[in-house]
Amino acid sequence: LHLMDVAKASSNADMIHYAVEEAITSAALLCRARMYREAEKLYRAVLEVEPEQTTALCNLGCIVERVGNDSMTAVKLFEQALQIEPNDMTCMINLARALFKMSSSVKQPRLLLRKVLARDPNNTGALVNLALLVLSEFMAATEEGRKSKEGQDAAELAETLFRQALKAAEFDNDRHAKGLVLGNLAALRRLAHHELEEAERLYYEAIVADPAHAVLRKNLGHLYYDMLQARAEHDDFEKRGRKPDEEPPARKRGAGARGQRQLGRAAEAQYRAGLSLCAASGGPREL
Repeated sequence: LHLMDVAKASSNADMIHYAVEEAITSAALLCRARMYREAEKLYRAVLEVEPEQTTALCNLGCIVERVGNDSMTAVKLFEQALQIEPNDMTCMINLARALFKMSSSVKQPRLLLRKVLARDPNNTGALVNLALLVLSEFMAATEEGRKSKEGQDAAELAETLFRQALKAAEFDNDRHAKGLVLGNLAALRRLAHHELEEAERLYYEAIVADPAHAVLRKNLGHLYYDMLQARAEHDDFEKRGRKPDEEPPARKRGAGARGQRQLGRAAEAQYRAGLSLCAASGGPREL
């Protein structure tokens, strides 16, 4: 920020250009470290001197969407960047995600993501976000709709897209993307198939790949809470002398109240880890 202030005061074009490049690089590193508030200040400082700097516009949009939970402002920033650079695939993916988050409509986001995949079939971000659109339609259906052939085909398509994205992330050696994809695969297993122990395994793989991701911790906490509820219902059936429909998840943690306490502690540990990560990075606020 000091360098940006000096450059603005000097009115020297070369110095301003150098300061902008340095600020963009520093802001990207801050985002990697999830120090979003500091990165936001740098991007805003860049846009004061170069209002059409597309990297700053696009990345600032990501910050206000994810940390500030302001999808409307994010959409405006992404659209502004695409007016300057119409073929920016990263910005198209970000716009697709923000539009869906803002309105829950899949039509325009799907068109944007298909446009990206037509140019780059192994684009991890486009594959993940398209899979999430498919999964959202599956989860919005009735229970009967989910069990139908169409519903099962949608769940299978989402998993295929996630698996393709995982291969792309591994090929690129992108640990953050790998963690994101594994976390989404875990959510698919948990929500669409009720395979809670497989979801647990995938969440742990995701956390190994990206240990500073607060959302993964939150979602693993939710998973343990689901296991806790399923275990409590199972134990209640047994107390009443009735045979449950199926074996509860996480039997290895022990029976009865002991098993429930272990799951409760596991959930609490993940929620606290997520809170610590949020406190360190300044967001996301909704967590």
